[in-house]
Amino acid sequence: VHWLGGTETLRTGRVGKFTAVTLATLKEVVLLLMAEVRALFEANERSAAKTTSNAIAYFLREMLGFLDRGVVCDLIQRYVRMRIPMEQPFLIAPQLEVVGMIVNYEHFVPLALVLAPGDLPPQTLDTAYRRRHFLAATLFDVVRAVLQTPHRPLHKRALRIVHALLFKLSFDRRYRDDVRQARLAALFFPFVDVAVENVGRLTVSWRLPADAIPDEALDYE
Repeated sequence: VHWLGGTETLRTGRVGKFTAVTLATLKEVVLLLMAEVRALFEANERSAAKTTSNAIAYFLREMLGFLDRGVVCDLIQRYVRMRIPMEQPFLIAPQLEVVGMIVNYEHFVPLALVLAPGDLPPQTLDTAYRRRHFLAATLFDVVRAVLQTPHRPLHKRALRIVHALLFKLSFDRRYRDDVRQARLAALFFPFVDVAVENVGRLTVSWRLPADAIPDEALDYE
């Protein structure tokens, strides 16, 4: 922000605010940090992994207000869609932290609910929904992936993120009228499918192999 203020481009539009070279450098740095998070987590450096992951999440969230949002969404997509080995499902924890930070962006709903007045989102988590409501779809995809792991602390963390978002929106004066409430309900309706699909995983105790990662290892605070 200080740099933008010094170049007198702070108040210009997001598209064109940064040069192509600057954008390429930013993307390269963020991608390197994303790889570093994974390496730290695999090395059991949980504190460093969380610090780095939170820094990435905070940067991406803040850049939604300054940077071309297409660039930011591309970086978010790259991070949350990193391949997670079946034998290391706990590596999804940093992705969940990033999504948790992004949904706290002040304008998350306007960005997620990109529709003409009167339109309602598709009510399934399909290609059309993902194309029109990228941020909401990303949230649901990560929560679904988390619920499909055998790590109950992550289940709680994922559901807490969705619950906190819905709770906050229920008291947001911008969305109190019936029309906006209907559009919000439609936006979040695909989460019902995610919940129903995974309800058994939330109520059945998992039997982990003896060499599984203990629950406390997931809490890398």
